[in-house]
Amino acid sequence: MKKVSYVPQLQESECGLCCVNMVMRFHGDQIPMSYLYESLEVGRDGHNLSQLRGFLEKNNYECKIYKSNVSDLEKFSGSPLIVFINNCHFVVLEKINSRNVTYVDPDIGRVKEDLSEFEAEYSGKFLFANPVVNRKKISIKENSFSVYNDFFRKHIFRFGVLLIIAGISYLLSLINPVFLSQMSKQFDNLDSFNNPFLLLPLLLFLVFYFVVFTIKNIKTVNFSIKMDEHIYRKLVKKLLGVDYSFYMTRSTGDLMYRIGLMRSNREFLIDSIFRGLLDFGMIITIIGIVFIVSPFFIPYILGIGSLMFLVLNIIRKKVIQYQKIEVSETIKQQSQEYESLMAMFSIKAMKSEEMIRDLLSENYTKTIKMFSKRFVFTDLYRTTNTIFISFAPLGIFLYLIIMNNNQFDITSVLFMYGLMNIFFTSVGSIFNAFNMYGVFKVNMNRINDIFQATELPVPKNTFTVKKIDSLEFNNVSFKYPGQKEYTLKNISFSLKSGERLGIAGATGSGKSTLLGLLLGLYQPTDGDILINGKKMSEVSTDSFRELLSFIPQDPFVFHKSIKQNIDLDGNSSDTEIIKAAKMAQIHEDINRMPMKYETIVSELGRNISGGQKQRIIIARALLNNPEIIVMDEATSAMDTLTERKITKLLKNNGKTQVIVAHRISTIKNCNQILVLDKGSLVGNGNHESLLNENGYYQSLVNSN
Repeated sequence: MKKVSYVPQLQESECGLCCVNMVMRFHGDQIPMSYLYESLEVGRDGHNLSQLRGFLEKNNYECKIYKSNVSDLEKFSGSPLIVFINNCHFVVLEKINSRNVTYVDPDIGRVKEDLSEFEAEYSGKFLFANPVVNRKKISIKENSFSVYNDFFRKHIFRFGVLLIIAGISYLLSLINPVFLSQMSKQFDNLDSFNNPFLLLPLLLFLVFYFVVFTIKNIKTVNFSIKMDEHIYRKLVKKLLGVDYSFYMTRSTGDLMYRIGLMRSNREFLIDSIFRGLLDFGMIITIIGIVFIVSPFFIPYILGIGSLMFLVLNIIRKKVIQYQKIEVSETIKQQSQEYESLMAMFSIKAMKSEEMIRDLLSENYTKTIKMFSKRFVFTDLYRTTNTIFISFAPLGIFLYLIIMNNNQFDITSVLFMYGLMNIFFTSVGSIFNAFNMYGVFKVNMNRINDIFQATELPVPKNTFTVKKIDSLEFNNVSFKYPGQKEYTLKNISFSLKSGERLGIAGATGSGKSTLLGLLLGLYQPTDGDILINGKKMSEVSTDSFRELLSFIPQDPFVFHKSIKQNIDLDGNSSDTEIIKAAKMAQIHEDINRMPMKYETIVSELGRNISGGQKQRIIIARALLNNPEIIVMDEATSAMDTLTERKITKLLKNNGKTQVIVAHRISTIKNCNQILVLDKGSLVGNGNHESLLNENGYYQSLVNSN
């Protein structure tokens, strides 16, 4: 059986989707992961075998799910199987015999292990898929350079000028063989070396060569900076524009690593494009010159060039294979490092340093193991390439001896030697570019995952909201991407301007999800959200959000001054900032600090208390003078007295409030309280009516 191509997973929960892609590629289908994302949405919980079978059947595969022992897997040898292991992960079984097993893991690549080890991992289920007879194979091409297309179209003239300058610099190198052969004619005797005028053309050539190369390098740097700026702005815009569900299945460390890959691609792309195009042109030019001047050498350069291609291509495949796995392991390592640094307070408080050290060491060992494997083949690739570049030109002397050809004088041989030197250097450079292109594609698979993510739709002909008179949920249900179960079911309520709405419920009841719908971060699966009687999808999102401020459960402050943290856009006066701080009951705390409003908040606000962070965020929200303030456990770190003062000020200012709180005292004075249990609305009323009529609400009050 031929080998299964490795498809790395880019999200924690897409192993099943990657296995489907590997099986389809094995059977001749060329299909990008973006196509699978559109057909099988990846959610928090991933996919099950039934979902994978359904997708394959839609694409003309005969499928069957089996429950069996490991011994039964050998009966299906010759076709890859999607196997469930460790009760949480899918792999593609490639080969199995009485001693060992080989499978391709979307997470770590190809694995070969003892049968006994695999038996311990095997979870008793697998999916067999075989294409139907006479089906049409799927072939969907994906351009790794697609995110750069608009930039190169826009700057095609600038790129063309740069290419011409670079081409001139390359053509100048062809003068070297001419100089070499001509000098050999002049240096018939030692007296020729005493003539300084023979060196004058060479010196003039070197000056001109230096000027052209300097211009080329300056133009290249400027072009590279422009491209990097364009792509970075495009990336940031995309990250801020994608649906929030995108961030629910990807770690922060992973995304940070991908942004870093964009920067590493910068130099490679420009360098490889120029080198690839120019070296290819140089190769064609030299073959043409040799064909005209000395066709005798054509078999030599084509033969050695073909041998060079075969050897380097074999090694290159190994380099790319280990590069994919190394990138995957590096992302895991950096994500774990990031999470550990962010949780350092808890790690030290719980005395978990040793456990974290072991975990980081384990991740580092895996990463360095993949690095060493990749480095061995990368070094072998470079060494082989260098050997061909260095010794292939010298081979023309051996070629002349073998072919017993004495018709060439030393001048002609030196000329051909100079051409061969440039030819094989260009061939080696192209192979290096091929190798780097493989690395580039590995990087772009992860970067394109960002650019191909679904953005929030921008509806046309929307209504602009200048004031929010009412907000209504009409039989709203919601489930997260890729999930079967609804997180919220048939939620209905209405909220009028100036009212206070409280939301109560146990942990996991759907409170924060409800806020996500209200804020427009999620779209209802069923039902409608109405703003002033209009569907939310018909209302301008920008105009709605300008009238709304959100204070999250985990307040985020920037590593900036307190003043800058309150006034993020920098458009408010000091008077307005102080007024907002006073309303948030943080002004006196700030004034007690030596630097007052210029006090720098450390990363994640580690140098201020939790209550101070919450009040800074409240001041930030109040500065915009919103009509609706949405608070998700926004006062949980405050004392009761401070909380009451803030609540009273908000009420006196006529602000509409939506408040999620575990502490019933925070919401007991609300006009309306929603009581959620397991995603359902089990109570709706004020504190007194719910206390008298709703047993579940009574249990929440008693637990407080």
